[in-house]
Amino acid sequence: LHLVFLGFVSLFIIAFFAKRQLLTHQSKMTPFALIFFAVGVLFNEVLLISQGLTTMFGPAAVLFLWLLWGAAIWLFMGTILIAAARVQTRLLD
Repeated sequence: LHLVFLGFVSLFIIAFFAKRQLLTHQSKMTPFALIFFAVGVLFNEVLLISQGLTTMFGPAAVLFLWLLWGAAIWLFMGTILIAAARVQTRLLD
């Protein structure tokens, strides 16, 4: 469920906005923000899969909690960057 909503739906909505020219490549910040967010999604999903597999086959590490906290901050920063890129492209129009 997490992979569906965060991975597919969020990335689909961002791609839809890019296709409808709501997120344009006029500024160099837009591609960076989109890639930054997508890497954050992948990092988060890999951490969740790793945490689940580690818990199934052995004791869970406390490190995963801190890494997931970092991934959440990464996703939040990606969202802020996308919003800033949108404002910047709007000012360029």
